[in-house]
Amino acid sequence: GSIFRVVSRERHASLEATPIDVVQVGTRLGFSELRRSVPHEHTDLTGLSHRQGIVSAARFAPGELYGSFFVCLHDEPALDFGGKRHEDNAGFAAFGKVTRGWDVILGAHRRAEDCTSLKQRIPVANITFRAQPVPVRT
Repeated sequence: GSIFRVVSRERHASLEATPIDVVQVGTRLGFSELRRSVPHEHTDLTGLSHRQGIVSAARFAPGELYGSFFVCLHDEPALDFGGKRHEDNAGFAAFGKVTRGWDVILGAHRRAEDCTSLKQRIPVANITFRAQPVPVRT
């Protein structure tokens, strides 16, 4: 995969109805083949929120995911349940946090281009996920 999308408030405010600062990692090829249906674990359900360093699942519709995730550079309440980033207001499913490599995320964000999709993708050699249980609201 690669870092293939960088959204920047500074560079893309005129392109985005709800500007955010995120770096997206994964694949943008084969979206239709990679779509998966999973329960939508939105932030109102999990109690998590899109704060600086949070990792979240990219999606089309609630529960319709593809091979990609993004990292928030700042607190992004528009991505939480009830937020205005999507017309459905269902938010995104936050599931992790960057614990190392923040400099890589910042460096990628500084490479934002005029369009949110990078012409020159940044290859990703290795990402390590370390699982820790998170209590879910009931």
